[in-house]
Amino acid sequence: MGRQAERNHPWWISHGLVASPHPRTIDPVPASPPPPETEPRDRDWACRLFAGIADEQSEVMALVYFDPDWRYLGMRHCASGDSGCVAVPIREIARDVLTLDVRLVLMAHNHPGGDHRPSKDDLAVTSRLSRTLDAIGVRLVDHLIVGRNGCTSLRDEGYL
Repeated sequence: MGRQAERNHPWWISHGLVASPHPRTIDPVPASPPPPETEPRDRDWACRLFAGIADEQSEVMALVYFDPDWRYLGMRHCASGDSGCVAVPIREIARDVLTLDVRLVLMAHNHPGGDHRPSKDDLAVTSRLSRTLDAIGVRLVDHLIVGRNGCTSLRDEGYL
C-alpha cells in the first residue's frame, strides 16, 4: 500500500483517526470521536477500534492519545512498508505526549501473518515504552496485537 493509500485508508477515516501526510507525525483531530458504548479500557472496545488493521499486508502500528477523561487528543501511526517489523519511535512518542498533554496511550499493531500472539520483540518494546511513558506521568493503557484470527491484549496477558 502506497503512502497516499495508507493515509486515506477507510478504516482510519471511519474512526475519525485521520493519518498524517507525513509518516511518523501526529494529527490532532478537532472533535472527539463519539464516546464508546463501554469504558474505553475495555479490551473488546479497543480490539474493535483497531480491527481494521488486521488485514494489512505490511505491519502497521497506531498509538491513540487521550486525556485523563478519555477525550481523544490525537494519534500517531507508522507503517513498515513490508511484512516485517515496524520501528517504534519512542523519542517521538514522548515528544507527542508532552506536546499534547497526553495522560493515556492505547497502542496497537498488526501481525500481517495473522498470528496475534506477542513476539519477544513485542514484549520488549512494550516494556521499554511503558517505562518511558511512566517516567513522564503517562500510562500505557494497553498494547494490542491484531491478527486475522483475533486480538491479544498485553494488559490482559499480564505484561503491563
